[in-house]
Amino acid sequence: MIQLSLKLNPKTSGSQTESTVDELISWSTDNRKNINTRKTKEMVLGPLAHNPPQQLNIGNLTVDRVAQYKVLGVTVSQSLKWNDHMTNICSKLNKRLYFFKGDMQRFFTKLMKK
Repeated sequence: MIQLSLKLNPKTSGSQTESTVDELISWSTDNRKNINTRKTKEMVLGPLAHNPPQQLNIGNLTVDRVAQYKVLGVTVSQSLKWNDHMTNICSKLNKRLYFFKGDMQRFFTKLMKK
């Protein structure tokens, strides 16, 4: 997985983004790597999020723009706050605790019958 991060100047962001994407496409072609546009996502952070540039295009396909994205189990949001990540963690924990509670109830029920 390759992650590309760009620090853009809001005044020149469009042309700077296009040239960087062109360089990435050129590099991937030279190194015989394919860019899977279905898995490629774009997230705009900082002041550009209020007035985002046009969406990225790779070839003739438009890259999806997302407000949050999961990287190595950590949910990164456009606002760079932990709320979305903590919501996901708490949801997983509640599911596991529910099954654990059911297993413990069955265990003690069997134990009491003996």
